[in-house]
Amino acid sequence: MAASAPGTLLAGGASIAPDELPARLRALAGDCADIRVAPAPAAASGRFEPAGTAGASGAARVPTAQPRQSWWIASYSALAAGAADLPVVAADSAAGEILREDAGSDMAAGRARPAPGSPHAFPRGARPGSFLHEILEWAGRQGFAQARARPEALRDTIARRCNPRGWAEWIEPLCEWTGALLDTPLPLAGSPARLADLPAAVPEMEFWIEARHVDVAAVDALVRAHVLPGEPRPALSAAMVNGMLKGYIDLVFEWQGRYFVADYKSNWLGPDDAHYTPQAMAGAILHARYDLQYALYLLALHRLLAARLPGYDVDRHIGGAAYLFLRGIGAPGAGLHFARPPRALVEGLDHLFVGGKAGRAA
Repeated sequence: MAASAPGTLLAGGASIAPDELPARLRALAGDCADIRVAPAPAAASGRFEPAGTAGASGAARVPTAQPRQSWWIASYSALAAGAADLPVVAADSAAGEILREDAGSDMAAGRARPAPGSPHAFPRGARPGSFLHEILEWAGRQGFAQARARPEALRDTIARRCNPRGWAEWIEPLCEWTGALLDTPLPLAGSPARLADLPAAVPEMEFWIEARHVDVAAVDALVRAHVLPGEPRPALSAAMVNGMLKGYIDLVFEWQGRYFVADYKSNWLGPDDAHYTPQAMAGAILHARYDLQYALYLLALHRLLAARLPGYDVDRHIGGAAYLFLRGIGAPGAGLHFARPPRALVEGLDHLFVGGKAGRAA
């Protein structure tokens, strides 16, 4: 007792005789009316019921706080997930059916099979698609030029990721494929650009955009009006976004004074390069609603440049969206779907996301 906390409080750690305890407690209580010193109740088997607790229940309380607004964090994936599953066929009849990104289906145009070791023979599915993204993200974080100048580091990175997956036979083909992705000139607006030549590039750029009661139908109508207008595509489900729009852009880069967003797509459009025509890639873009994706990415880029770039102007500084179909790098167009939507799309989206109404200028 003496060395306990109560003993220290009552007597500074000195011994206390049993008959001293009541006096010590009364001295500690002083003249506080809320403290009463009383003998401990005798041991009993019944449940303790404090005296004076019985009484009538009062009236139920009425809440006065206002209910919270509907507020959530949206993304391109969340908006596109509600798109009606309408069939969209490529204008190029040789492309056959357009498959969603990383779809595991084994459908192909005709009966041809991909050449062994070619990008078209690489496994399909969500995990192989994420694997390819990881390789290019690694190269971007190293700096594309540096990654290309250090083939041994690139091979080691690929091997470390292939071996646990049982893909040892893909190490060399993937090294060649990645080298081609870094070296092949991409037909952007102006002169072609290689990834290895980009002076400034930011991989996996995260963005957050406030969304004030944004009507998804109005966003959809704006995108349809300015991105491949008149072409069929799945409709987005009716919804209202109030909260934040979040996303990650595979790559943001600068080229010849303009800024671009880029996304890597591992869609399988057919068993060889001939299936990666502009028409086939445009069909895949519309079918998966990547048009909505890059419109939102360009809005994020617009917000960033407006906040950080002195003298920013949409027409002068936004270059467009470069969607690279990785398996089609050997095609005449290098597997690139490039779009530079008009100023009206970017500013129209900006207007909608600050709570503006469709059809009215910001």
